[in-house]
Amino acid sequence: MTVDVAIIGAGVIGASIAYHIQKTGATCALVDPEPVPRAPSATWGSAGGVRSQRRDPREWRLTVRAAQRWPSLADELGTDLGFISGGHLHVVDDPADTEALDARIAAERRAGIEVERLGTAELRMIAPGIGPAALAAGYTAGDGQADPQLTGMAFRRAATERGAVLYRGRARQVLEHGGRVTGIETDDGSVRAGTVVIAAGSWTASLLSSWGIHLPLELRVAQMILTEAAEQALNPTITWEGRRLSLKQTPSGNYLIGGGWQGVSSPLRHSYRLDPSAVRGSLAAAREAWPRLEELGIASVWCGLESESPDGVPYLGSLAELGAPTGLHTAVGFSGHGFQIAPAVGEAMAALVTGGDDGGVLEGLEPARALTCPDHTTGETSAAWRNAG
Repeated sequence: MTVDVAIIGAGVIGASIAYHIQKTGATCALVDPEPVPRAPSATWGSAGGVRSQRRDPREWRLTVRAAQRWPSLADELGTDLGFISGGHLHVVDDPADTEALDARIAAERRAGIEVERLGTAELRMIAPGIGPAALAAGYTAGDGQADPQLTGMAFRRAATERGAVLYRGRARQVLEHGGRVTGIETDDGSVRAGTVVIAAGSWTASLLSSWGIHLPLELRVAQMILTEAAEQALNPTITWEGRRLSLKQTPSGNYLIGGGWQGVSSPLRHSYRLDPSAVRGSLAAAREAWPRLEELGIASVWCGLESESPDGVPYLGSLAELGAPTGLHTAVGFSGHGFQIAPAVGEAMAALVTGGDDGGVLEGLEPARALTCPDHTTGETSAAWRNAG
């Protein structure tokens, strides 16, 4: 099989890239051993928050572009994504935090993010059941939630309908000749391509390492709690300054609780076990923020495996400056907040690898910054990250 671009990983990011590549008229193959998102991948385990505020400034252009597309994305892809524009609240409860809240909102508004500042009364009109400590909030009315698995599969179907090939196999080796990528070898044959994009989430680091490239990434075992269903009472999604909390009520009435509580990875780092103390801590934080949760039990708990970069924003672009062959790119390290920007990442990465114009939205997110960004574990920089073999 020969295509212009081979993409390793068919989760929501890889599938979005594939869809947007096909829209340019180039051809691509999506290489993934699974026909649908499976546990414990990030797409399978994601909370599905569509949040544009409180991001690193390097992501602002991506999040603004993505926010423009989410309202019509289901129509574009031809299927329901479970998108609900109920808004997003980032709450503060300490008067000392209000100055920083105001400064952040002002900066984000200048960047084109449609965020407003709410006082206590306005906040309680939007979320009447919120805990008594809530003082003020940043509010993005166009944000909300969507179903990550539906969205990932919608991008995948839309890509294949435009001619992308879904190749069931596990990538084993990058093929190269004369310092240039020529494709990938899988456990079920080879795919020839002049460009390869690795978008394999938490599996990316081990794939790159096996090919002699060390990109600093930390494994996140992101825990999610689903409660019993209740009457609809919460429209916006909620995060909270100084607390490990993300909270939303799904269309089925269940509450979905996340926010950075972690499970424990297996020795091979491709599975996990739950940490009971993390489950208790997450539930307590959510009940303090939304007291109605006191009445509800837990329906299920799971974790998704995610990759985190040392500076908390994704690596998007060429790996050549890290010693990789020309034509090898990555889209990884979304650090728990990649879902909202997935449409814009796909669009920008497709432009990058097909010679188009990405509009500058990837500036500051290039993998080459790993040469000066300290490693999670060692604190060392470039020389320790490059494998001469």
